[in-house]
Amino acid sequence: MNLRAAAALFGKEMLSQARSRRLPAALLALLSIGVASPLMARFAPGLLERMAAGVGVGFQPPQPTWRDAMGHYAKYISQAGLFLLVLLSMGSVAAEKQRGTAAFLLSKPVPRSLFLAVKLASSWAVAALAMVPSALGCAACTLLLFSGLPLPHFLSLNLCLLLYLCSVLSLTLCCSTIGGNRAAAGALSFLAWFLLAGLAAIPGFGEFLPPRLAEAGLASVSGAVSWKPFVGAGLLIASSLAAAAASLRRWEP
Repeated sequence: MNLRAAAALFGKEMLSQARSRRLPAALLALLSIGVASPLMARFAPGLLERMAAGVGVGFQPPQPTWRDAMGHYAKYISQAGLFLLVLLSMGSVAAEKQRGTAAFLLSKPVPRSLFLAVKLASSWAVAALAMVPSALGCAACTLLLFSGLPLPHFLSLNLCLLLYLCSVLSLTLCCSTIGGNRAAAGALSFLAWFLLAGLAAIPGFGEFLPPRLAEAGLASVSGAVSWKPFVGAGLLIASSLAAAAASLRRWEP
């Protein structure tokens, strides 16, 4: 019964993501990031050099390599890409509570834990699907513009970035469950994300937080990976889901 209900709810969620254009928006945005990152790495230094020469300033940027493309890619995915995904998913529970569809579903009865699990799984699925064209576009452009890109390490970078996206989306789900409406859920989501990014800057402690996964992914390109942010990501996902479940249990339609 729960498996059939889960499959039906997940199908409904993914259909809603497609019909509301959230899934196409995520696919297009992350593809743009993937293609633009190596282009920025290749041509931005030359543009800066010409601009400096135009005002009489001597500036000789270093020759860009595929490592610069990976740096741009990790930065843009973990910032602009994540911003968009949080924006698209911040009302996943709050909007349904506000519209009354959550009360309808939970009176079926659909277990509240299953309701949350499907919401989380669908947001992760959107992130994973959007990462595929982004990674392919980035790899193709990087191989065209540079040489020496190690594809196995590039895959590990993408897995680290995907885990970071999923951990912050778990936090967003928690904020959406706690928030009484979409605006409140959005404010809580971005506040929590910025707080997490600020804590990640603390020496020592910050090394265990998910924002360091982007750094871990870049380090993996050179063959070195720190296990610390993976622990933080797992704890954040588990605690966010537990807090969301506790909040939803107390909610009365």
